[in-house]
Amino acid sequence: ITSGNIKITQFDQIIKSYFKITTKNFYKSVFFKNKLYFLDNTDFRDLEYIVKKSNEIICCEGAISHVSNGFNKKTYALIENINTAKFWTSHMKNVYLLKRNSIHKICRQIKNI
Repeated sequence: ITSGNIKITQFDQIIKSYFKITTKNFYKSVFFKNKLYFLDNTDFRDLEYIVKKSNEIICCEGAISHVSNGFNKKTYALIENINTAKFWTSHMKNVYLLKRNSIHKICRQIKNI
């Protein structure tokens, strides 16, 4: 899970509830048996490595969804505007666009894919 560079208060709530910090900017899930990580304030090389090693990605649509497409990783990209997002991602086969919403609604959308 990545949050982009915009402060999202819902992520703060999720991190406090389900993650513990393991190193600076790296949080390991305590709820999902250490299979889910949250990264905060990383550089592009870190993100590229983590995308390469991941099974699935949840991110804001942007650079990470393009990197994940390059590695052919299943990706759930959170978006604001469907038309703009489709313009940039319509050629991507494993990138699924999800309207930004509450975490519960996002999880339901992912289950339906």
